[in-house]
Amino acid sequence: MVGTSNILSSDNGMDADGGMWPTCADPTADFDGYAISENVDRDTFLEYAKVDLDVRTIVALVEMDAGDAAYDVYRWGRNMRVESTRNAALMDLESEPNHSNNDVGTTYASFFDQQSMTIGEHIRESIMGGGLLGLYVDATPGQRKIITEWTFLAISLQIHALNAMYEAIDSCNAGAQETTWDRGVAALSGWAEEAADTDGLLIMEVERFFCRANDSCDTYTSDSTINGLMWDAMTTGKNGLANLSGDMSGCSIAETSVASIKKLVLTILVDAAATFADLIAQDTTNAINLAHGCEFIYRIM
Repeated sequence: MVGTSNILSSDNGMDADGGMWPTCADPTADFDGYAISENVDRDTFLEYAKVDLDVRTIVALVEMDAGDAAYDVYRWGRNMRVESTRNAALMDLESEPNHSNNDVGTTYASFFDQQSMTIGEHIRESIMGGGLLGLYVDATPGQRKIITEWTFLAISLQIHALNAMYEAIDSCNAGAQETTWDRGVAALSGWAEEAADTDGLLIMEVERFFCRANDSCDTYTSDSTINGLMWDAMTTGKNGLANLSGDMSGCSIAETSVASIKKLVLTILVDAAATFADLIAQDTTNAINLAHGCEFIYRIM
């Protein structure tokens, strides 16, 4: 953006020492042992996995009290792309209908319906800080950042992931090769969950934070045991879907895996709620802990 690299402008891309200008490494197709399905377009998976980059961008803007800019990223997208000319936005993921078997989605939808708002409206209110419904008018930008972040992590992305996995099971039961399971994995893992030594942003980073804080991480992987079980369940489900058989046993394996994934996510939320409830009991004036605690407890009720 400030000029042309001397190396790039040199003859044949050679640097001053005669070495070739390095090319970008091809992103791995193996996320912490989870290999992307061969039948799924690899680039599409890697694009959807960038959802955590959009979440990070939005919450950073909310913390700076730049609600309009944050909402633009939420509505139009920034890092994810579904086509060469079109971004994928978090709002698009939330607009998808809930699968009939997705009890998490129907439970949340029912709750928000009783509050006369949609999940998307709840996100808009937390981003903008007192929108049309007047929610979070008195919340600080730091508190709204936490509320926004956890609405994505604990509600909308979890619902989207389960929808994608149930749609994959539907395809399996119909005798067709599924194409959506990996997209569900991407919504739970994000781009930065490739390795345990990388700080991600989505649901897995929460449990990784707790195991590090409590010195309870797996000694071999340096990651949370729950995260390991999550990857195992996602891999087992994918493998079951990839092996179509006459008795549809692979479809049943995937259904069992989804049930395990739901329980593991709930375990993470319960761990978080208990941790912040304890912190709030120690100091009832800490605004950040109050926001964290209220969000976690609110999600698991």
